[in-house]
Amino acid sequence: MQQYLEVEALLTAPHSNYFYPIPNWVAEIMVKKANIQPNMSVLEPSAGTGILCEYIRKFSSNLHCVEQFYLNQLILTLKGYLVVWDDFLTYYPRKLYSRIIANPPFPAQELHITHAYYHCLAPNGRLVFLMSNAAFESKQGYYQKFRKWFELVGGISIQMPEELYVTASKPSDVKCYLAIIDKLPPHPFHEIYRITEARPHRGYLHDSNYFTRRRRVCYLIGN
Repeated sequence: MQQYLEVEALLTAPHSNYFYPIPNWVAEIMVKKANIQPNMSVLEPSAGTGILCEYIRKFSSNLHCVEQFYLNQLILTLKGYLVVWDDFLTYYPRKLYSRIIANPPFPAQELHITHAYYHCLAPNGRLVFLMSNAAFESKQGYYQKFRKWFELVGGISIQMPEELYVTASKPSDVKCYLAIIDKLPPHPFHEIYRITEARPHRGYLHDSNYFTRRRRVCYLIGN
């Protein structure tokens, strides 16, 4: 049942050009880089069908998922994961997370990482994101601004092998980096370079012709 649903989700996911499940070996590396300690609270804000969740759960059972596509929400629930929200960019948790690990939609990746850093990550927490190479190689002013912010908050970027997605369930030639940030005390200077909008405009995440808009997936979590 779950396997059938995962195939269906991969074929029918809205704007499927932005839905690329990562290979297991990448998920394992990301979770190791996160250095999760027992009982730490962990957020997976672009959970998809739960590839990262599988490795996170080996280190902590205190895991929350955010996922927008309703079919993926169902898959996650059947696998025993707790889905707490749909659109990550509107998620403001009451309690911040010690670790955030994500493979975000690349067109909005910079906005996702800053939202995670400012609104979801606890002091001294760590986030690990898989990001496309545009964030760290493009000469456009938008990406230069992001890199300046990334440097100011002490971010570390690690270039991944070019064949990263060759072994994925949905192959791609996109080049990727791991972005790792340990949260620093707030500083006004950081705000100068903070990303506040996506490139391109993130409207592709809000097409009502595709997505079932539910602010809380109450039927999944029983709240």
